[in-house]
Amino acid sequence: LATPYCQRPLANGADVVVHSLTKNVMGFGTDMGGIVVAPASLHAAMRLVRKDFGGVVAPRAAWNILVYGLSSLAVRMDRQIGTALKVAAWLENQPQVARVHYPGLKSHPEHDVARRQMVDFKGRFAPGLMIYFELAGNGSELAQRSARFMDFLATQSYVVTLAVSLGQAKTLIEAPSLMTHSVYGDKASTAGLSVSAMRLAIGLEDPDDILFDLDAALKHIGQ
Repeated sequence: LATPYCQRPLANGADVVVHSLTKNVMGFGTDMGGIVVAPASLHAAMRLVRKDFGGVVAPRAAWNILVYGLSSLAVRMDRQIGTALKVAAWLENQPQVARVHYPGLKSHPEHDVARRQMVDFKGRFAPGLMIYFELAGNGSELAQRSARFMDFLATQSYVVTLAVSLGQAKTLIEAPSLMTHSVYGDKASTAGLSVSAMRLAIGLEDPDDILFDLDAALKHIGQ
């Protein structure tokens, strides 16, 4: 999800790279697509798979991705990365937040790896726009706090939208354990999914507006 703007796997030794065009590259949540970057020795096999399964990008989607998505990618990513750095640092200092996972933070266990690999075409650190954070709390109280946090944002937020996608012009938030990655029983904890975890995909809004919504939601669950 870093896109080639933030990270280029071929430069780090990868032989084949699969990119989603649906998310950050398109950037507006309107079209679907994907690309495979591979050596010439694999092209014939890839064409055979494409012929048999029909996995091609719709012409209109290809047009929108090329004309609107790629042409605005650098501007959008610069804006979203800058906002993500600010929001992640802010979240890390909130008492209602137990942990923040974002490669742009020095507290991230692989921050040094991100520093080496995640750079834009000007050599600047580009740790992406995805933030994963966990609310503070214990036991059943934690599940209730998480539900109240999401309910507040769903009904009272100004710019943060409760939705399961990412990489769009608007900031989206979801609770993976309850939404995209929900499973039954003890499977969630076994898979490392916490009921308190939130996935925040930063958009193009003013960072202060995003912080306003998050601050209001955190204060709401702290009452």
